[in-house]
Amino acid sequence: MDQRYLALLKNQLDKLNTEDFDLDAWKGSTIALLNRIYGENSPQAAQVEKLKIDYSSWSLRDSSSTYNPEQSCKQQGKEILEMAIMELENFGLPGEDAPPTALALLEKESNGKIEEVKKVVNSDLSPEKKMVALTKHLNSLKKDSLVKIISNILAHQ
Repeated sequence: MDQRYLALLKNQLDKLNTEDFDLDAWKGSTIALLNRIYGENSPQAAQVEKLKIDYSSWSLRDSSSTYNPEQSCKQQGKEILEMAIMELENFGLPGEDAPPTALALLEKESNGKIEEVKKVVNSDLSPEKKMVALTKHLNSLKKDSLVKIISNILAHQ
């Protein structure tokens, strides 16, 4: 995951709180950034495109209303960007494959014997007993399989 994208999204988030906030300028740069990250016509960019300050709201005419159209618009923008940031932090860039888990790598190399390992991992055994059972299973694998598993785990760190 390229940390620069996260930094740019966080910068756009900060711009929502500037004194001289300009919605159209902010939308333009945010849409360009989201399209770069997620691809042209991304749903995130479409959500930003729909943002507008609605001064025609009935709540504006109600003197007891606390509705602030600019704040409402900024809040929506904030939510869109925060979700994009969380998505990138948790899932990486679109099209980036998530690194395989150790269990997935083991499954690939153990020729279908993974069920035994899953039972041990999900059991109520103490950590020491789990270690013994897992060691027994791993000892049954060929050396080249173990080397592949460890190499893949280290390569995806």
